Amino acid sequence: MNITVIEASDFLSFGHDGIKLDNLGDLATIVGPNSAGKTNVFRTLQFVVEAFWSRAPPVSIVRHHPTGGEPHIRVGVRFSSDEAGAIADWLLANSKMLMLSPQAGDPVIGGSIDLNEARRVSDDLLTRLKPTFKNLFSHELFFVVQGQGNPSYPYDTYVEVPLGPASLFVTRDYLLGLVRGAPGGFAAIELRRILVHGIDSRFPSVPAEPGQQRAPFSAAQVEEFARTLDLNWFLSQFTAHSPLPGVLQVNAWDLTSYDSQLRGQPSELVNFGRFLSERGWVQRAITLRDLLTLILMTSIVQLAGLRGGPSTTPLPEFHTIPTSLGVIDGSELPAVLYHLKNTPEVEDRRTFAALSQALRDLARVELNVVLETRSPESAAVLQRDAPVQYVQIPAIRFVVGGVEVPVDYAPAGMYDLLVFLFAILSRKESVLLLDEPALNLHPTMQRQLLAYLAEQSTTRSNQILLVTHSPFFVRPRAFSSIVRFALANGATRVLRPSLSNPSEGRQLVKGFELNPQLLEALFAERVVLAEGGDEAAGLSVWFDKLYPAVRMDDRSVQIIDVTGDGNFLNCAPVLDAWGIPFFIVADARARPIVARVGESRAYVYPQNDFWDILEAECEASLRGAQQRVGSRKRKAIAVVRDLAINSDPPPTVRAICERLKPFIEGREQAS
Repeated sequence: MNITVIEASDFLSFGHDGIKLDNLGDLATIVGPNSAGKTNVFRTLQFVVEAFWSRAPPVSIVRHHPTGGEPHIRVGVRFSSDEAGAIADWLLANSKMLMLSPQAGDPVIGGSIDLNEARRVSDDLLTRLKPTFKNLFSHELFFVVQGQGNPSYPYDTYVEVPLGPASLFVTRDYLLGLVRGAPGGFAAIELRRILVHGIDSRFPSVPAEPGQQRAPFSAAQVEEFARTLDLNWFLSQFTAHSPLPGVLQVNAWDLTSYDSQLRGQPSELVNFGRFLSERGWVQRAITLRDLLTLILMTSIVQLAGLRGGPSTTPLPEFHTIPTSLGVIDGSELPAVLYHLKNTPEVEDRRTFAALSQALRDLARVELNVVLETRSPESAAVLQRDAPVQYVQIPAIRFVVGGVEVPVDYAPAGMYDLLVFLFAILSRKESVLLLDEPALNLHPTMQRQLLAYLAEQSTTRSNQILLVTHSPFFVRPRAFSSIVRFALANGATRVLRPSLSNPSEGRQLVKGFELNPQLLEALFAERVVLAEGGDEAAGLSVWFDKLYPAVRMDDRSVQIIDVTGDGNFLNCAPVLDAWGIPFFIVADARARPIVARVGESRAYVYPQNDFWDILEAECEASLRGAQQRVGSRKRKAIAVVRDLAINSDPPPTVRAICERLKPFIEGREQAS
């Protein structure tokens, strides 16, 4: 499964206008300043799963604002082939048991019907329909949560499958409905009745005389019916025969009845049972709505809380009971890895080997998992004269430079890396949520891990959503995968490039390559573009001196040295593409270039060079700074910084800072 779109409004930091995240690809990186709502994307997915399991919190907790509307969330997904196949198996097994067996007394067109023959035909048709059912759920579908539903349960939840002129809906009360247009209500009509109507009206036989059987359907008739039984035909039948035109309902399937109902255990039931076992489903009954929710929940895994380290859990088997999104926090990793290493299952051993190789390639560290004999730590067990019962505990060992190091004494980043690699290599066709993976990892390791994530997301058909504050986890060449969050009027906005031609994309890549500081700008509230290092070094210090209550760092404002006036034209498109407000400080010689960017968001001082200001307006202080730094070189950044630290700003610098103040405060949105 992968996620195609996330839409949310009036939920957490997502205001009434809402947000829309689409075109996420294999690896999407969500960036932005603090408190912009980045992690709320993961909370949204968690909330949807909990709402479908009837475990979501009250509206009053998740509502964006007391005076705002009720939460509305729409998560689009596309199931994998195996997942769509499992749904098709459910529909076939359910229909063969309950829906498609004609019964005496069924209303038919044109007289009586041979029930035995009709059952045989319907069973044959269902088998032929499996590709149609599978294809139906291979397209994009949407999990929708909205409130207020009713006082006892505040959320309406349903799954929508758009089908062109109609949509398929899986709801709480009516578990499968096909409706023309918007859902306005559901009426129950069994699929078997529709199919009986269809067989009888589409292939009418010679009416049977009283006491005689109908002539059986020919093989050619069955073949034609299977070939022509498509969604358009379904829609026409619903309109003609449903009590509420355009509506179909299929009931729940109870696994407790399949032994008596399905003789010979058809293949779709065997396949479906295996699928449920792999997904951890332990109950005996499942509805289509439950099945869709189970697939959503077990296909999304969040990595969180890694700093806690592994737990000291004894070796007995561990089980995951589906109640919420899967979370990998590393606590059970020793037991899992011991199982992978020592299991007779070939595929599990391959996973352990791949994990060991990845750790070796990225960190030059060997991995080992052993059993340690430990005494229990419970005070109740360690009473005086009580016998001590030792237990076997799986333990991870890192071999660094030939020395075996227990995980408790290994670098924290090493264990985090191991957890990340395990999550990636143990999953296929899943969605991985990584929140702040940069913690405890060296910048070089961050870059290497990002490259590995990108490679494995494609190799293993995984989709990765990554929230970070680290520029080392951003891929500038994959600029379309960078999503920036920012607050506007207290609500989250989603900002990303909207390009009209490929040359604009090349311009963005060029900007990042010429000035890597632009990667850091993705996390800032605002940016000041200074023509050179002198301006950047001096202004950041002098501004904070003049306005200590409006410090740049406190306002998440970054000042960037563009290294020459010509680079304003390379930096500005990048900042504009991700909606980052910026302000330019340049000398008089840069005025023609600044005019192309927009003088309304710039201050052009009259001198031809920033150093000219310093020599003309604070010459004595400048010489003192040069002596302290030990440099007589003109345009030495260290000299300018020392000058700013130890002296008051000259008049021209003061004028620049006064012009910057409303922009830094956010009162003037210069971009």
